[in-house]
Amino acid sequence: MLIGNFFKKYRKYLGIIVPWFSATAIVTIIFVTLYASIQKIYRASANDPQIELTENVANALLAGANPEAVVTNQVVPIDKSLSVFVSIFDESLNPVISNANLEGEPPILPRGVFDQARAYDENRVTWEPRPGVRAAIVVRHFANDRVAGFVLAGRNLREIETREQALTLMVFIAWLVSLAIIAARYLARLLAGL
Repeated sequence: MLIGNFFKKYRKYLGIIVPWFSATAIVTIIFVTLYASIQKIYRASANDPQIELTENVANALLAGANPEAVVTNQVVPIDKSLSVFVSIFDESLNPVISNANLEGEPPILPRGVFDQARAYDENRVTWEPRPGVRAAIVVRHFANDRVAGFVLAGRNLREIETREQALTLMVFIAWLVSLAIIAARYLARLLAGL
């Protein structure tokens, strides 16, 4: 009885609030999906040069190329540069050659990154060697009867993360404007019904 009276008393408001809530939920789902899709494309595309480079370097090494011939000697400070860096490791994870540099030293990756690459031939990860320095890296395992090891290629994510921040702001503002338009529409209906 009490619930029935509530619905009778507030029926016209429920006829506005329920559709408003549904519209708000649908718009939110659309914007979250849009944001997640574009962010995923940004992050996945950050790996593209490294995928190509690790494949090419691994194939060259398997064909007998000298590691010094396939890795440039131009030092890449991974905390400052957007250039792609390359490192080659032997099967025991000893560094063979690297043009990557972090505070004067070649960076050291966790062993699990290489274990995953050994198990699945390739491993793609976001690596944070220190706070504020994030890199998209690809590690490829290579092996034949003459040579085995790992090729690592990576690049700083600074530019990708700048784009992601701009995307976040753009989607958030568009979402708020959409919610304001929906709210104005339903508020006008509500006021017209009073």
